[in-house]
Amino acid sequence: MLEKVEGKRLEDRVIDLPGKPPCMLDRDLARIYGVETKRLNETRERNPKKFREGVDYFRLTKEEVANCDHLGEADKYRGSPFYIYTKTGAFMFSTILNTDQAIKHAIAVVEGFCTYSLLMEEIKAGRITMKPTSGHERTADGYRFKALCFKGRHIHLVNYGRYGEVAMVKEVTDALGLKKGNLRDRARAHPEVRASITLLEGEELSLFKAVCKSTGIRVKASKAVAICPVELLSNLLLYGRTGKEELELHRLVNGYLMGTQPAAEITPYRRLVQGQLSSNN
Repeated sequence: MLEKVEGKRLEDRVIDLPGKPPCMLDRDLARIYGVETKRLNETRERNPKKFREGVDYFRLTKEEVANCDHLGEADKYRGSPFYIYTKTGAFMFSTILNTDQAIKHAIAVVEGFCTYSLLMEEIKAGRITMKPTSGHERTADGYRFKALCFKGRHIHLVNYGRYGEVAMVKEVTDALGLKKGNLRDRARAHPEVRASITLLEGEELSLFKAVCKSTGIRVKASKAVAICPVELLSNLLLYGRTGKEELELHRLVNGYLMGTQPAAEITPYRRLVQGQLSSNN
């Protein structure tokens, strides 16, 4: 499981600047390691043999600072220069800084860089798209994503590379009111159900979370998440005990696949604000 610092996953702190390898800002790295930014950069200055400029770290130009999305307007007027550190430079600090946080997060920082690089490779290969598509677009009032609405619950539809459009199995079972064991029993008894489910763990889980996050969907699973392609959802619904709810959801899925039943487009930020307004009244 990749760690979070201040509520943000470490791979989300990696930045890509033209002509440079993936790096982390000195400010972010200092937060991760539990030291002041000034002390972090002073540590680098005191150990010139361990930090090679142009390999382990770079000094940002004024133009790069102005165009860096990871910096707010207030940050861009910092008096001291900004430095960014590559994977080797970031890890080198853990061998010098004598803090519990530096030791604790050292491996997680490297994992963050690796996850980011793997995600970029998947995007370049066309196996994963992070570009907005119809139903997956960011608007002024938040993100939008597609979902099948069933009995007041949402089953999110995620476009995930070679698997195509998938749904999270937990959301399907929650919508049907099934317990975890119900689906496990079905999978044991019916090969069709078992073959329809893919379990994502490790790096694949991290990639899936990153893709979901890009469209505003939060995935809370820390160890694994089960997914099922939308066109195979019927295998989960029609094998074993088939009740009224399963048949209703089956018709909804078929209608979506045939184009007669559109998926709902949801804007989480707008829903949240409306919920707060209604609760305050």
